[in-house]
Amino acid sequence: MTKTIFLNDFHISKNAKMVSFANFFMPLRYTSILEEHSYVRNKIGLFDVSHMGEFIVEDDAASDAIDYIMTRKIKGQKDYKVLYSLMCNEMGGTVDDVLVYKFSDTKFIIVVNASNIDKDRNWILKYLKNDIQLKDVSDEYCLFAIQGPLSEQLLMEMDYDIVKEMKYYTFIESKFQNNDIIISRTGYTGEDGFEILIKNENAIALIETIIKISGDNLKLCGLGCRDLCRIEAAYPLYGHELTDDLNALASQSKKVIDIEKKDFIGKLALTEPEYKIIGFKMTDKAIPREQYKIYEGNEQIGFVTSGIFSPLFNCGIGMGYIKSNFDKEEILIEIRNQKHLARITKLPFYSNVKK
Repeated sequence: MTKTIFLNDFHISKNAKMVSFANFFMPLRYTSILEEHSYVRNKIGLFDVSHMGEFIVEDDAASDAIDYIMTRKIKGQKDYKVLYSLMCNEMGGTVDDVLVYKFSDTKFIIVVNASNIDKDRNWILKYLKNDIQLKDVSDEYCLFAIQGPLSEQLLMEMDYDIVKEMKYYTFIESKFQNNDIIISRTGYTGEDGFEILIKNENAIALIETIIKISGDNLKLCGLGCRDLCRIEAAYPLYGHELTDDLNALASQSKKVIDIEKKDFIGKLALTEPEYKIIGFKMTDKAIPREQYKIYEGNEQIGFVTSGIFSPLFNCGIGMGYIKSNFDKEEILIEIRNQKHLARITKLPFYSNVKK
């Protein structure tokens, strides 16, 4: 059954076109995807991503337990750091990609993809040792993403001056109208931005305050804009670039998979992959889509995982997997039974994050 996010009625009142996504009704767009994209790249886009799941793990042994589940080194990291990591299965495929918020060696919040909430909860519980408890608070919180070059200015106008000192992928605990919130310098768009986690009962006051203070500098944005921005920034999406069956090493850098770490689930299965991830721009006037075949001449060498028309580059762009030993610059994308020329390019296509 498709669920509704907490602010469903609010989004409908703002003329959002609602669609079913990852078991939730979510805003696809409010005006047009291109207009919303322009605001993210030039001003501020505000996304409600409250469909994401949140787990709290709090225990004296939490650091060791989470370190074993994640491909990224968690133990020994600084407090108030956000770590992007994968959870691998025993065969080296990806259970999910997650964000780990480290408060201390004994307290963590793990943010997971909406479609995987039940799966991830069961997976983590399977490997938590010493009777460590996991609290699923996914239904208790709203999560807002404030993305764009004016996002820092907006939060400072809301009296969060501390954000100016925040580094990329860190977070703080703060207050909104005397209620607890968490602000992280994270996002999924390739722009500087922040994400705010807040209890449901305080969410409507927060989003209305953000809209009022930002004025004409902000647009509400939906899933269409989010997907466009994430492809331009070359962020992987579970079910596209990441799956339970694909070798995780094919898609991720060693910064995300710490193969030197003593042990983690799936480590022994992460041998040299047959495929590698690439980014490409279309030379021909054509738009690549998921599952389109990639060729060298008449030989299929891979497939597209994500593709879209990018207004930023005024051409079709995409990501995909090709054979690891392919070393040429040009490929062919089969679109409606015709092969169209594309050129492999360095990823990400675009990034304007504050590091």
